[in-house]
Amino acid sequence: MYSFDNIKMMGVINITPDSFSDGGIFNTKAALKKQIDTFNDWTASIIDIGAESTAPFNDPITKEEEIERFKEIFIPVLNEYGKDLTNTTISIDTYRAATFHYIYKQIKKINPAIKLIWNDVSGVIDEQLKDMLLGSCPDVQYVFCHNLCPSSELASSHMDNPMDCDPKSVVAALKDYFQKAQKQFDDWKIAHRIIFDPCFGFSKTVPQNLQLIKDLPSLLFSFDRKIPWLLGISRKSFLKKSIIKASPDSSIQVQTEYLHTHILAAWTLKANGYNLIYRVHDPAVFYNALKGAILCP
Repeated sequence: MYSFDNIKMMGVINITPDSFSDGGIFNTKAALKKQIDTFNDWTASIIDIGAESTAPFNDPITKEEEIERFKEIFIPVLNEYGKDLTNTTISIDTYRAATFHYIYKQIKKINPAIKLIWNDVSGVIDEQLKDMLLGSCPDVQYVFCHNLCPSSELASSHMDNPMDCDPKSVVAALKDYFQKAQKQFDDWKIAHRIIFDPCFGFSKTVPQNLQLIKDLPSLLFSFDRKIPWLLGISRKSFLKKSIIKASPDSSIQVQTEYLHTHILAAWTLKANGYNLIYRVHDPAVFYNALKGAILCP
């Protein structure tokens, strides 16, 4: 019998002018609040807020610029909600420890009961990360991503550091990558706070991404089913590239979301019983995927 109790929705909101998927749409307080309300109406378990686009065609912004966006747009909105978000986990999408620490302190002032996730796309394990997770922010969950950049500061240069393997070897490479990380987090005694993310689109070619979609369950099966996995293919450019190029843009978007829904439904069935967090821009995709999985024989 299938169970969907271990599946959660992470609603994505970018307060940026240049994000690939929704840049310029939610970079005002009114628009951000409306979208948070939308995700709450759809009972999203987690809301993920990002203030910098890591798309390879965008230049990185400074730490000061990133913090200012959070300060001007996100913090005032969060302050309005106050205690209303106690049952919602807030995820902060940043590869900068200083930015997360600033947001962490601000949120704890507003409501200490709000649960927090640091969604760090850098994939870098170092002493700074250890100090953050064991010292400054001892109660947060941490998303460890697959990104082969040489340092946190270069996290957005992920396409300059692609995987050097045949697409059919992607799962083996990722298995080794996450097993090494798991050992480190075990040594730090914080493995129970870690979420793994294969990070579709990062340090991977289009064929590697597509192969990973197909073989993802076999990666999950290599680890304890209690480990949470954050899975995000929502509005990824490599998915659009797999759609017929001759279609109008609007048609490509519709077809991409249709494909996205079917992929999530397939993962839901094949990895049933695993802790899956689906990162989506449109909450309807999440629920349609679950409906599709329920209707499958």
